[in-house]
Amino acid sequence: MGDLLAGNAAELVIAGVLAAFAFAAWSSRKRRKDLERFALADGMSFDPSASAVAGLPGGGGGLFDRGRHTRRNLIGTAGPGGGEMYFFDYSRTTGSGKNRRTRRYAVAMLTGAPAGIPAFELRPENFLDRFIELAGFRDIDLPQFPVFSRAYRLTGEDAEGLARVFGAGPAALLEGRGGLMMNGGAGKLTLMRGGYVGAADYPGFIEEARAVFTSFLSN
Repeated sequence: MGDLLAGNAAELVIAGVLAAFAFAAWSSRKRRKDLERFALADGMSFDPSASAVAGLPGGGGGLFDRGRHTRRNLIGTAGPGGGEMYFFDYSRTTGSGKNRRTRRYAVAMLTGAPAGIPAFELRPENFLDRFIELAGFRDIDLPQFPVFSRAYRLTGEDAEGLARVFGAGPAALLEGRGGLMMNGGAGKLTLMRGGYVGAADYPGFIEEARAVFTSFLSN
């Protein structure tokens, strides 16, 4: 009896794993189709493999430089200031075995951004940053935007230049938008938000990214 139960348990585990894989594959296909319909209906381009951005990430900061990553479901459209905007799903896996962890993000990227924007990285500030600052590694604070300075950690080599750039528009806009990550430099701006964005919510994500990118164009 024990052997029979053990055998059934093993079969149930295998069936559960196969069902999980099947559901994941179905969900991935459905997402791809939903985003493709959305993009083409609005006159935007769509590339499920996101091959057009294979060489683009970087551009200042290290948002794309950590762990093993994939990019999928690229949507392309005209951006502010004559640049191009790209939107895609981005997943990053770090560790292995029991320590393996995968994080998913919605990414917006603007090419053709002002070349004068210094390289930077921006992310939400967290509790550990207090210890980092005690060790002498301080971020760039903007006294005239205290809410922004408390909410975000802004870093880059050109502190004076970045204070000028963010003080001219981005800081005021970002004060009311929590949870964003950005990097910039070399004529590109990249914005990331945790979790994939559903097709029904994509118009809002596109407008959010357009507003953020536009706030940098006076620099």
